[in-house]
Amino acid sequence: MILPCLPLELVAAHILLRLPVETLLRFRCVCKAWRDMVDDASFRRAHLRRQKPCLLISPQIVKTLPGEVTTGGLYLWVWEESQKKEATLVHAMSGPSFLPRAAAGPWEVAAHDLAHCDGLVLVPAYSAVHLLNPATRRAVTLPPSLHRPHVVGRPRAIGHQALGLGLDPRSNAYKVARFSYRSSDKPSGRKYTMGMEVLTIRIPTVDHHPPHYWRETSTPPPYPVMPGRTATFFKGSLFWTIDESLFQDATTTVAPGFMRFRLDDESFGVTPPPPCRRRIDYQATTLSELSGELCLCVPQEFVPDQVDESYELWVCHGMDMDDEQGQGPRWERRHVIVGYPVFQGLRGLRPMAASNDSILLYGGTCPCLCRCDRRTQETTSRFYADVHHLRYHHPDTGTLVEYKKNVCDFNITPYTPSLVPL
Repeated sequence: MILPCLPLELVAAHILLRLPVETLLRFRCVCKAWRDMVDDASFRRAHLRRQKPCLLISPQIVKTLPGEVTTGGLYLWVWEESQKKEATLVHAMSGPSFLPRAAAGPWEVAAHDLAHCDGLVLVPAYSAVHLLNPATRRAVTLPPSLHRPHVVGRPRAIGHQALGLGLDPRSNAYKVARFSYRSSDKPSGRKYTMGMEVLTIRIPTVDHHPPHYWRETSTPPPYPVMPGRTATFFKGSLFWTIDESLFQDATTTVAPGFMRFRLDDESFGVTPPPPCRRRIDYQATTLSELSGELCLCVPQEFVPDQVDESYELWVCHGMDMDDEQGQGPRWERRHVIVGYPVFQGLRGLRPMAASNDSILLYGGTCPCLCRCDRRTQETTSRFYADVHHLRYHHPDTGTLVEYKKNVCDFNITPYTPSLVPL
């Protein structure tokens, strides 16, 4: 019962907004007023803004069959000194539908990146695509694609599709977009067709769960994108990394930037790359959203006399400006990250999370998180947490698991617990 001297607005602003999702779900049962407040979209948005940055880690566990890999679950890792050596299981994943890689000879299909938006997590697997809210323990399996999977590209291609998850600012609905290659003249050939499907997430009512279905965009994507790379969601758009290796003449043609897909009108565009001193290695770079900014880590050109290799961290401004009236996207070099190895053609550092004074990055070729100081222009990184040596805690059984020998990789994504319904 709510006391007359304690207004509901005061309870929401100073008490309920500070509570974790699990506690708020229990408090919905206190009374109808609290239930309506917790279910209110504006309250969910305000609660989301107060959450601290953290990560979800999914170990890719090697099984007995050649090439067979499955996932042990999604583990929550909190960015705090007192908890940084341990991650907690928030969603178990097992069974064939979560298998991210299948033994298929030279055309082995590998794991797809996770995607995150407002507490919702997209888990693409070999036979299905799952959408989860680990905080509310809700999950849905999306329907199959309208088109048969078709692997194209170089030998041991990592798949036929690339997915993205984001919020449409016009309809205020969450959408999943799926880029896929539809056909080619031969597996290693240059001629192919490609398309984009979109699925709108229907918020369930009390007694009704509306069906989800895919629909084709009115125009196909203008460029091929790297399969297996989840799109980066930023200010109403999804950004994919263009795959230069599938251009008609990869030796002379360079990618014009990153393919942009607007979720409101479902149109395509291109965001130019930062003005780096050398040609960007798109295979080694990944766009990220950090504290409301679009960021990109670019390996610096190798200098023979320079002992420490480094990355440049670029930030994009002016994304919402009309190119015909304004200056359009503009890049600013914000930091230089020194002391982290650079491997040509391999995925490098990826910005994961940011606080007021630090940036957390993950190395694709090394399972370590590094932390960089935001207050200085020239920044030296240090190894902050070794993902391989974290302790993985199962809260239901009270057991600790260490993934050291039977893990081939870790799939990591930024994450924010939320009340967004599924």
